[in-house]
Amino acid sequence: MGYLPDGDLAWLKELHQRLWPPHHKSNGIVLEAYRQLTHEELERVLGLIETHTLLTSMVSIGMFGGFGMRVYEDPPAFGMPPEQVLFLHEGHLPPPTRLQRALGEVPDPKPRVPGCGKPEAWDLFSRYTHSEKNRKALAYFKMDPPREQSYYDY
Repeated sequence: MGYLPDGDLAWLKELHQRLWPPHHKSNGIVLEAYRQLTHEELERVLGLIETHTLLTSMVSIGMFGGFGMRVYEDPPAFGMPPEQVLFLHEGHLPPPTRLQRALGEVPDPKPRVPGCGKPEAWDLFSRYTHSEKNRKALAYFKMDPPREQSYYDY
């Protein structure tokens, strides 16, 4: 995987803290996203994942289905596992911009099936979590491999 400069690493960790503030938990459980990402934040996160080939993994969220993506930094030393620096919940994804809607760049929303995550979250997250390079890195670190979409639904 790639090297992440200290400034970008610090930004990802700070973003994680802003998305998951300690006071946003009830009995230690978080069921909803605290806030949505801005479009600029999402673009920066995706750019860092792509530019630095960051390791990612898909996870199930919530009792009623949903998708999440964990983003990791490279291990600090050989033989150590990667460390999570950011966790994104499908509820963090921002809505389409007015310009995207006006230009028709937003596909018609897919219906959400009870017990399943948002299709647009699956489409975005799986682009990274299920890539061949990411699969190989997960296997190298002996982490759970990506699975079919139904595995993450309830």
